Amino acid sequence: MAVTVLVTQPELRRLPPSAAGRNPIQDLLDAIGLPWRESRAALAARLGVGRNPITNDEVISFPDAALVPGLLGPLETSAFRSASGEDGWMRLPPIWFEASAWLGADARANIERTAASLAERLGPTTISQAANTLGGGWAAGPAHLRLTVWPPELQGPAASFNLYHSREPRLREACRIDIGSGWRRPLSKTERRWVDGFVEIGALSGGAATEEELRDSPSVGLGLEYLREPPAGCGRLLRKIGHSAGREALILGTERLYVVPATDIVGFHATRMLPARGPGGSWLDVQCRSPGSTGNVISITFTRGPHPDDMNALCTLCGRLFGTPAVLAPYVQNV
Repeated sequence: MAVTVLVTQPELRRLPPSAAGRNPIQDLLDAIGLPWRESRAALAARLGVGRNPITNDEVISFPDAALVPGLLGPLETSAFRSASGEDGWMRLPPIWFEASAWLGADARANIERTAASLAERLGPTTISQAANTLGGGWAAGPAHLRLTVWPPELQGPAASFNLYHSREPRLREACRIDIGSGWRRPLSKTERRWVDGFVEIGALSGGAATEEELRDSPSVGLGLEYLREPPAGCGRLLRKIGHSAGREALILGTERLYVVPATDIVGFHATRMLPARGPGGSWLDVQCRSPGSTGNVISITFTRGPHPDDMNALCTLCGRLFGTPAVLAPYVQNV
């Protein structure tokens, strides 16, 4: 497999849906028996929580999911639980998995052989150089599978000692495998009715520009409770904030589609920064408390502005529409 040197982040080869309209990366995860739709709580109860012997992180491991030859340990996902006892996150599936493959003392050969193994299921990809790494992989819809190695000859003096390498020397040449499952809930019948009745509140400063971008945006952990599969014909939601016809939910068409029941909204918060060393600016969060959680509040940032007061009007309007606090935070210096 040829190595093409690029100066940008190695791109992932984007895969179309299968002939049956399915996601090929998610199909691969199913084929190896990775339970990526199951909640962390259920996985922890069934498989147990252990510690990664290299990082000492709490993890849930999947020893039966044989993805590629040469794995230094099983595929795993974080089992982190906050000290406050927040359990909302544990009720959701993990969306990131990782492992490392080592087939010999040549980093380039490790990534190329790992890519060749996966190409049997996903087709070929190009391995490219970016800075001190070689990388490549695949993306399909919101899911991705990325391969990365850090060849020793491309590393500077600062990399001469790495604690993890001292515990497992083969990590110096190993191919890191990062998987994003792209899991997100489909719209329920009630949520679909809310989205169909979308009433615009205002425009957002950024986000997906097309329905395809909205569908293909990778899933993220923060706000995963409210992340939804975009329906066909959702172009009117792009870069917009709005609510359902009866204000039962806040609807955000940012890089992703969020549907937040009004009963979960704690308030809105505008951060305002004055120019200093930095240029200043502002951003607006919706603060939510998801059902079943122990009270922790999560904040989803959904729009930004270049000036300190750009979010004032929208923050105030959102608070009035949903009957919640709308906090215009004190100005701070952008240092």
